[in-house]
Amino acid sequence: MTKTTLLLLFSLFISLSFQGDYNPTLAFEMLRGSSASYCNASQLENMNCGDVCNDLKGYSFITQYTSKVFDDDYVSYSLFVNPTTKRFMVSFRGSHSPIQLIDEIINGGYVTYDLYNITNAVTTKYFYQHYVGNLRDSFLSNLTQQIALYPDFQYYFVGHSLGGAFATQAILDVILGGVLKKEQVHMYNYGSPRVGNIDFTQAVDDNVAGEIFRVTHYKDLVPHVPPCIVDMKGQCLTGEKEKDPETLLYYCWHISPEVFYDKEDSSEYKICTKDEDITCSDQFLIWNLSVEDHLHYLGVSTHCDDSGAFTGEKWTVEAKEMVIDALIQATAKQRVKKINI
Repeated sequence: MTKTTLLLLFSLFISLSFQGDYNPTLAFEMLRGSSASYCNASQLENMNCGDVCNDLKGYSFITQYTSKVFDDDYVSYSLFVNPTTKRFMVSFRGSHSPIQLIDEIINGGYVTYDLYNITNAVTTKYFYQHYVGNLRDSFLSNLTQQIALYPDFQYYFVGHSLGGAFATQAILDVILGGVLKKEQVHMYNYGSPRVGNIDFTQAVDDNVAGEIFRVTHYKDLVPHVPPCIVDMKGQCLTGEKEKDPETLLYYCWHISPEVFYDKEDSSEYKICTKDEDITCSDQFLIWNLSVEDHLHYLGVSTHCDDSGAFTGEKWTVEAKEMVIDALIQATAKQRVKKINI
C-alpha cells in the first residue's frame, strides 16, 4: 500500500469521525464571527454592526489587528469571547477587495513550510508569507494573553475566503507551538482556498483533535484557488509520484471534511468524506464558477453590514470578470506545465 493511499484512507477516517458532529446552528454562529472580522473596530467595540452582531449575542469584542499588505489591501484578525458558552473566537478577515483576490490567484505558487519540521510540506506563497510576515507575531502575543484569562475555554478559529487560509495555518501553529492543547482547538472556515499540499494538510489532520469543517457553497470560485493539478477525469492529484522541484508544479490539496452546500439557496448540504471529492465543489469547471456564491453563505452575506468594510458593492461586473479571468489563466498555466513535463 502506497503512502498516498494510506494518507487518503486516514483522511477518510478522520472525516467520518466528524461527520455526525456538524451542527448547522453552530456553523452559522461561526460564519457570523467570520463576517464580523470584516467590520471596523469602532463598530465592534459595542458589538454594534447590525445583523452580524445581533447574531453574536453573548460575545464581547476584545481587539482587532490590521496590517497593510499593498496599497489599500490589508490582512486582519479580530478576537471575541463568550463567557457563557466558554467559546473564544479568533476570526481572520478575508480579502479586502477584488484586486487583493486577484493578487492571491496570480501569486498562488508555493513556498516551503518552515515554521515546524513537516517533511515535504509546502504552502501557498501568498497565504504563508502574509500569515508569517503580517499577522503571526501580533496574533500569538494577543492570543497568549487571552489564554491566561480563559485557560479552559474552547477556541474556535474561523474565517471566510483568505481568512480561512489564515485560520488553517493558525490552528496548526498554536498546537505545534504548544500554545493550546489540541483538544481545545476547532476550526470552521467558509469558501477557503487551498492552503498547502497533501503533506501540510495531513499535518493538520494529524494534530487537531477538535472540530474541523471546511464549508463550501455551490459554485463558489475561491475553493478552486489555487487550481489543483488534475488527471484526465478531473480528479485532483497529490503529486506523490512527482517530487522533482524542477517541475515547479504545485500539487495543492484541500483539508477535509468538506461540508458542501449543493444548492444556491443553501437549503441542503452533504458531508464530503473523501479528500478533493469530485462529487462536491470540485465537480464544477472553472468557467462555471460564481463570485455571488462566494459572497453569500448559509443564506446570508459573508461581509459586514457597514459600507466601510468589504462589501458586495466593490464587486462590479468588470471586477467579477477580472477575477474569473485570473483563475482561468492560473489554471491554464498549471495545465501547460503538467503537459510539458
